[in-house]
Amino acid sequence: MPSGNDRVHTLDDYRYLYREYRSDRFLQRALESHTLIAGWDDHEMVNDVYWDRRTDAPAGDHPRSDDPELMTRPVADAMHACWEQMPARVDYDPNGDSLRDRFRLWRDFEFGDLVDLAMTDERLFRDPPREVVPTVDEVGPHREPPGRTVLGDEQREWLVETLTESDATWSVCADEVLTVPFRLGSGPLSVYPVQGGWDGYTRERQNVTRALVEGGVDNFVTLTGDMHCYVAAYKRTAYPSRVTGGRGVATGERIGVEFMTPAVTSLNVAEALHLTRGWRKRLTEPLLSRLIPAMNPHIDFFDSHNWGYSVRPFRARSRPRPSLTRTTGATQSWSSPASRVRTSATRWTRRRTTPTPTGRSWSPTASPRARSN
Repeated sequence: MPSGNDRVHTLDDYRYLYREYRSDRFLQRALESHTLIAGWDDHEMVNDVYWDRRTDAPAGDHPRSDDPELMTRPVADAMHACWEQMPARVDYDPNGDSLRDRFRLWRDFEFGDLVDLAMTDERLFRDPPREVVPTVDEVGPHREPPGRTVLGDEQREWLVETLTESDATWSVCADEVLTVPFRLGSGPLSVYPVQGGWDGYTRERQNVTRALVEGGVDNFVTLTGDMHCYVAAYKRTAYPSRVTGGRGVATGERIGVEFMTPAVTSLNVAEALHLTRGWRKRLTEPLLSRLIPAMNPHIDFFDSHNWGYSVRPFRARSRPRPSLTRTTGATQSWSSPASRVRTSATRWTRRRTTPTPTGRSWSPTASPRARSN
């Protein structure tokens, strides 16, 4: 990078990384095919970034993280680079007194009476991760201190108000991280490894869920990312085990659906574990695609081996509760014949030709870019 460091330190470093990612021809094809409403996650700034209330400054996995003043500089540079490089209409004041007030990412969009979309910022307002082993007994809301948050008070109140007061057919939340539980294991031998998602903030998840249910939110859809894989899941009022405060195998009512889109260019789980080629891929891809839903009954589909993106058209119909059905093939689709929400996910692998959303085909052979953290 321009600074000579292996982690970003300067504005020129961030600009360099944006140029590198934009040079990927698959990302270029995706952006040519679709308009997007851009958000961010930690890798736009610093890996696992959060807000340290003690120092009133950002912190995260970075060599400067121990010095609040020095840590503020790269996050401020990240905001500026994002404002330069991403097609997002956001309120940005580079001279604002407070770092969190300079860049207002959380905002809402109205698409007539069809969709109300709430975009959240779950990085600049979150508390640090808890330093516990994420077992069944440790991740429940009863184990979290009061006031612990991923959204912050003001943004949480705005999100609940936006969704509960919506008159649109579809109420949609664009979210940076997985909101539903993600378990590895079975029963008391389970762990919840995605502590950067809402599994790390279960008390707030419980409170937001309760508020949306009491507010009568219907046709609720969450769109998310972060894990570099595909997930299609049901959102529920409660899930088995103590992750939502209950005991045993009690399962709550369905309140919506969640779709996670994978990485276009970045490292994914299978690549990190060298499972994307040959017999390793043939063995582990079907195994994981069955094992994860078996451990998490609310998850209908899981794919950590392929790259791509997801497209989700919304159609106007009556307001039944969303449900999921799936068709298979190079392009994965989930839809509900009744509710007419549909997501199609174009999957890219290195060894087959996959149709693009425009009907053209190409065979991806280039390695994904290195991560920007």
